[in-house]
Amino acid sequence: SFISFYFIFYFVFKIGIIQTIRIIKSDVFLQFCLLFSIIFGVVVGLSSFNFGTLMRYKIPSMPFWTTFLIITYQKYRNLNFEKKTVDT
Repeated sequence: SFISFYFIFYFVFKIGIIQTIRIIKSDVFLQFCLLFSIIFGVVVGLSSFNFGTLMRYKIPSMPFWTTFLIITYQKYRNLNFEKKTVDT
């Protein structure tokens, strides 16, 4: 959870919100992973009030959230690598 939290702040501060949104808009799979994780988390949070079960119910959304973070980071790195190679 801490690593996921770290990557969220990394995207917001280092990459920027606008660049992150552009990366998300460019890939349908990223949109699916993000929407599934958010919608599933909201539905589980509204339907269950016991914290122990919330931790158990978040397991199906974690692979999608982790995949979203990893692919977004890889796309950002590829964009920066392409910009650096074009500039030189």
